[in-house]
Amino acid sequence: MKLRVVTGTLIDRKEPILVGIAEGVKVPSWVIGWPSSLKGPMESLLKSKRFQGKLNETFLLPIGDRWLVLVGIGKQEDLTLDRVRQAAASGSRRALAAGMENFARGIVPVPGATTEEVAQAVTEGTILGLYR
Repeated sequence: MKLRVVTGTLIDRKEPILVGIAEGVKVPSWVIGWPSSLKGPMESLLKSKRFQGKLNETFLLPIGDRWLVLVGIGKQEDLTLDRVRQAAASGSRRALAAGMENFARGIVPVPGATTEEVAQAVTEGTILGLYR
């Protein structure tokens, strides 16, 4: 397994994008600058409630020639590093089961945690989720 840390905008990545979405969110704030061709299908899915953002819930969303792997992180106010780790593991397993060997992922802000701590939790969850 090869992990790389890259800074930048997720939308610029060519591989499938794995993203965490909080329960009850209609449109995540991090998609504001995304083109409507990518943002629209996700907004429609969230409004239809076929994906609700419950902890460890996953959904594969094809958009043109791209894929989004949506992962529920539960209620934003209940978010902890352990929940981020769990969601990262669930999303990684779903991506691997769908045949995605490479994927990009963002990190979500966790109250009281630094960006480095969240990135570490995401990395640990990814490794645990992909372990065989």
